Amino acid sequence: MSQPLNEFSVDTAKDKVYRHNRLFYFVAIPERIEGKEIICKVGKDQYKKIPLDYFKRDWTVDPFLDAKTMEEKLDEDHPTLTDVFIDYFEKDDGKAHSYIHFDDYSPEEFYRFPKWKISTLTKKERDEQINPYTLIMPIRDELKEEAEKELELMNEIRAENEFIEYDDFVGFEFGLIKILEKKFLHKL
Repeated sequence: MSQPLNEFSVDTAKDKVYRHNRLFYFVAIPERIEGKEIICKVGKDQYKKIPLDYFKRDWTVDPFLDAKTMEEKLDEDHPTLTDVFIDYFEKDDGKAHSYIHFDDYSPEEFYRFPKWKISTLTKKERDEQINPYTLIMPIRDELKEEAEKELELMNEIRAENEFIEYDDFVGFEFGLIKILEKKFLHKL
């Protein structure tokens, strides 16, 4: 019998590799729970505290990845589990695929909302053009045109609300992202 979605035990998660649903190559290995946070290994001597409720909602175990093997590959050139995943374990079919990501490297990038865009890139192109530590969501290629229309509307809503303090807009922004995730996410 599978574990209910809203329950989580570090005992069953320990030594398993989890990937973030939207930031699909953000990789973590749960170690322990402290209060309402889960402490995860994310690199060589690097740990991240993640709120447990967010972890339960946004992270999925990857049954094809082995924690011990990934940890053995951590080195100077691959200091994070994300680096290890991208270089050694991410499958590359050689084809271009579509991704929603931030694309805002303008002089104003630090004091206004970044723009969202969809790019269709091969793995090599994606690795060269998109920062893997920013939000990047793989989408189902056949839904690219529909997703572009939704993204255009989302960017319009964001522009209309740009005067609102960033922290006050974060929850609304997350709701928009969750809608995109439900409709277009390509689970890898």
